[in-house]
Amino acid sequence: MGQNSTQPADTFVTRGAGSKVKDEYVYIDIVIDGKFHLALVDTGCQLSLVPPFIGNRPVQPSSEKLYAANGSLIHVHGTVELPVTIGGHHSVVKMLVTSDIREPTFSFAWLSENKVCWDFTHNALFMHGTLIPLRVKKAPQIASPIGPQVGQYMKSLAKCGIGEMRASSGAPTLAQ
Repeated sequence: MGQNSTQPADTFVTRGAGSKVKDEYVYIDIVIDGKFHLALVDTGCQLSLVPPFIGNRPVQPSSEKLYAANGSLIHVHGTVELPVTIGGHHSVVKMLVTSDIREPTFSFAWLSENKVCWDFTHNALFMHGTLIPLRVKKAPQIASPIGPQVGQYMKSLAKCGIGEMRASSGAPTLAQ
């Protein structure tokens, strides 16, 4: 999904804001300001979003106009840069702040910028040499190893020529 051609250049479209919970592996565990959160990974969303009650950072004004896939306006309060930890990797993510969502949402642009590989077969993301398990929304927001499927997954990565896996902080990672 690209920019909506009928909207000005600073207008973007996202989907899923306020939608019902589905049993899909599209959530990851993240840490913001020492607190665990479940974040949605949405390839149909062009910009990363965060509700105003997460993170205690100053919000900068924004002229962005954001629309859901159904055409409804998403109210943008501004932008914020949040320190986020995902799978032991620390980064700062620029996100639009909106009250129209309930959890942080990482966009297609975020996936691309971080060179994330989405493994739909094993319900995991591969980012910065680390395997990040995807979760169902109903799952507890507790970081834990992904269990017995790790060994099988590491073998399949080796067959693909991706490299050797190594453990770091309890999570499997790719040897550099």
